[in-house]
Amino acid sequence: MCSANTLIQGSGADILKIAVSNLNEHLNNDVRMVACVHDEIVLEVKDEYADKYKQILEECMLSAARVVLKSVPAEADAGVGLAWSDK
Repeated sequence: MCSANTLIQGSGADILKIAVSNLNEHLNNDVRMVACVHDEIVLEVKDEYADKYKQILEECMLSAARVVLKSVPAEADAGVGLAWSDK
């Protein structure tokens, strides 16, 4: 028997891994991934590209969620700040 939490945590992990794979093609000298924790991806981006990569990150996360969750709606909220705590 499997608890609901196991299914939720496992699905979250799958979504994150797919999102990182999707994001990989966008990483370059302007943006780099500095952390991947639980259900978050932290990017370091040049200031002038922050909004562009915020949108790319949200789309990578949503695309990954659609693969795993199929017809279940999902949301992805990216934030921009000078530190991780500013999210």
